[in-house]
Amino acid sequence: WMGHVRMMGAVQPFLSGAISKTVNLPEDASADDIMQAYVEGWKLGLKSLALYREFGDRRGEALALSSLGVLALDQGHNDTARDCYEQALAIHREMGDRRLEGSLLAHLARREVLLEHFDNARGHYETALAIHRQLGSRRDEGFILSNLSLLFALEGRREEAASTVEAALAIHREV
Repeated sequence: WMGHVRMMGAVQPFLSGAISKTVNLPEDASADDIMQAYVEGWKLGLKSLALYREFGDRRGEALALSSLGVLALDQGHNDTARDCYEQALAIHREMGDRRLEGSLLAHLARREVLLEHFDNARGHYETALAIHRQLGSRRDEGFILSNLSLLFALEGRREEAASTVEAALAIHREV
């Protein structure tokens, strides 16, 4: 980001007015970093300097939305739960947080099970399972398999339910 300040300083002598450009600072930028940017801008002769730093906590926002989804689902507000889960899922995808993306998909699947939308639930569970396997997250894989086995049982697929719960149990004994 300091390179942006220096680039503006290199161009400023050739312009009569101020440069309209915002320098985006990383979320972890300190007050000293901000002061350093302004001092450097002053030394370089900038006529103005706009700094922006994100103060929000996107991960915290996603976790809060997920919690709201759990509460909404518990109170029978299925559409609200879906909306909260989908917003949280979008944030986790935006952040590239695959593990929490998988967990959110499992929440969405539970909602679909309660509504007896078994095909949708299975799709969410299978995607979550693929994510956790890709990440090597055996514990999460075991939880997803446990949930998937319950779905198979609800669908009357007893043999698949039994083999899936056995796989889940083996993972939980392993980790």
